[in-house]
Amino acid sequence: MLIFFCAILAVIPLWVAQFLPFSDMPEQVAAIALLRHWWDPTWLVSKDYFLAFGDSQYFIYHAVGALLTTVVGSAELANRILLTAVGFSYPYALRSLARSLGRDERIALFAPAAFWSAPLLMGFIPFVASVPAAAWAISAVIKRGRGPHTKAAWVQLSLIAIAIFYLHVSAYIFLLACAGLITTLSVFDRDTPPPFPRGIADVFIRLTWILPSALFGVAWAARGSLRSHVNDASVLDQAQYPPWKDTIKQLPVWAHDIWMSHIDEACAVGFWGAFAVILVLSKSPPNPRSSRIAYIPLCVAIALFICLPYSLGTGAMLNTRMAVFVTYFAPLVLLPDQSRVIRAAFAAVVASMLILSIDSAYEIRLTEKDELGDANRLIDKIPARASVLMLPYRWPSTHTHWPAWNYLASYHVARTGGMSSVSFTELAHWPIRKRPGLAPAKRLPFWTVGGPCLFRNSTDGPLFDYVLTRGGGDPLGHVPIGPIWKRIDTERDWSLYARQEGEYAPGGVIDYGPCGMRGM
Repeated sequence: MLIFFCAILAVIPLWVAQFLPFSDMPEQVAAIALLRHWWDPTWLVSKDYFLAFGDSQYFIYHAVGALLTTVVGSAELANRILLTAVGFSYPYALRSLARSLGRDERIALFAPAAFWSAPLLMGFIPFVASVPAAAWAISAVIKRGRGPHTKAAWVQLSLIAIAIFYLHVSAYIFLLACAGLITTLSVFDRDTPPPFPRGIADVFIRLTWILPSALFGVAWAARGSLRSHVNDASVLDQAQYPPWKDTIKQLPVWAHDIWMSHIDEACAVGFWGAFAVILVLSKSPPNPRSSRIAYIPLCVAIALFICLPYSLGTGAMLNTRMAVFVTYFAPLVLLPDQSRVIRAAFAAVVASMLILSIDSAYEIRLTEKDELGDANRLIDKIPARASVLMLPYRWPSTHTHWPAWNYLASYHVARTGGMSSVSFTELAHWPIRKRPGLAPAKRLPFWTVGGPCLFRNSTDGPLFDYVLTRGGGDPLGHVPIGPIWKRIDTERDWSLYARQEGEYAPGGVIDYGPCGMRGM
């Protein structure tokens, strides 16, 4: 019952506001909507986009969301339901893994706290969904390690591995490392009764279920998503590795520090304080083999957190986001008893989760109220299939540590089709890409942050029907060259501009962009 209660607490904040302040979420929702309406003659999606599944390993989350959209009718609602299912699954996936290891199921009470982390607030939704998926996959690996070789088990694990690869490659790498270590330990464990053979060849035989997903991985790597936009060079040549000491300092930040207030950090103290009490008072393991296996997910997560690069091409924060895996799998090392102190420690975990849930719901409501107002009205004024450019001259949030609304214009695409920019559909790793000639000139990846000043009305302006801005006063009020724009509505520091058909500034001057015109 307590596990169910904590699972509910984890997902309640997802339903307290119309817009969730998760940075990349509008892009995820837009991808779901485009897949859902790919063959819809009123959306004409294939006219503006092409599928790039061979170049991308993001597929499963968006595909499931598209199927759900056919039932509920809205990509925004489908994504919220799907994300709710993900958050709800966090404790139950860890409970499944705990059962396979013979661990106390109460350790699953720690899991919902890992859901409310930096990757969620940044909108890394497929990555967030990959965490419980990896736990269920490892549980399946452990269960298969106890049984004989069967075709059904081989097929099951092969499909699970393929699904996780197309959910997120970080979880896939994590799964491969854990599966390899668990299988090796199982094969060479002298406590395992016959008829299991023991030898390196037997390890490889028992891991052949990895081969189908590995073939997909090789094909993906060869197709070009792992190649940089710079001189078509391999991103491996541009991998950035920060000092490991700096990486370690990011662990609590990425695992727990999501709001500007300090209540989330106080809750983290409650979680880890209870963890420390249970760890110190843990009993001796009844099964040494299962105890050794229980440490494998945590050790692999720590190793990836320290050893992965910070960035590969357009993929960034690859190592720091693994903090979620560290905090999620850490409770597996606990062996609590039924003492009063241990029960009090678990009660502290539940109380901390209750406070974190209330605080997150409050912060979400406040972020929407203070930073958006009725900006939804502006989005609804953009006609169906129109192209809109988002220029956030003000992008920091006063409530979260990450920009919450830089892709807000993508909700227009999710509702009525068309195009938005700056968009992930302009990047090589996304499964749905804009057709050549429809995106602005190539600039720095993710040029939404500090990048609106790169907008050039003379070259970028003709590509768009509308421009949605945040801050910057009236950046398109007096353009010296290119299309003429009319501000048609405002809300707080948000403004919506419409391009005036057939009207152009006289030109004859250099286009310094909106910031250059204002001397910024």
